[in-house]
Amino acid sequence: MPQKHLSHTLIDDLQGMLTGVVFVALAIQLFKHAGLITGGTTGLTFILFYLSDIPYGLILFILNVPFYIFAYKVFGKEFTLKTFACVASLALITEWMPHWVSFGNLNPIFAGLMGGLMAGVGILMLIRHKASLAGVTVLALYLQKTKGWRAGGYSINY
Repeated sequence: MPQKHLSHTLIDDLQGMLTGVVFVALAIQLFKHAGLITGGTTGLTFILFYLSDIPYGLILFILNVPFYIFAYKVFGKEFTLKTFACVASLALITEWMPHWVSFGNLNPIFAGLMGGLMAGVGILMLIRHKASLAGVTVLALYLQKTKGWRAGGYSINY
């Protein structure tokens, strides 16, 4: 069954993208507090963050520079600008998040499960608004576009 193309207004996109970024930022806060790590550029960011005094958001933003370039070549200006804005927003919000929320008692298993769920839902929100947080998501969408491999249950035509 062919999927219908979803058309979003600018307000829809901004709301969806901000919500997705906040979900991922909260997931990162859960991971950080529990001392956990994840994969992709986010995981590499965690490793560099744990080994240095460099702010998490700055590392994340810089590590994604090659993916902005790749996204521009493959998906064009709109996707890349949205992705750039989402990564920049995530970089800022992850720095502010510890001032907004803290955890007195956080079970690492719960943090891992809930963080994974929140990050997954947040990334899905971004993809549905033709944006991403760069990194592995850009590569997955590229493979979906060029090889037909599904990056999830929702297919986007760029």
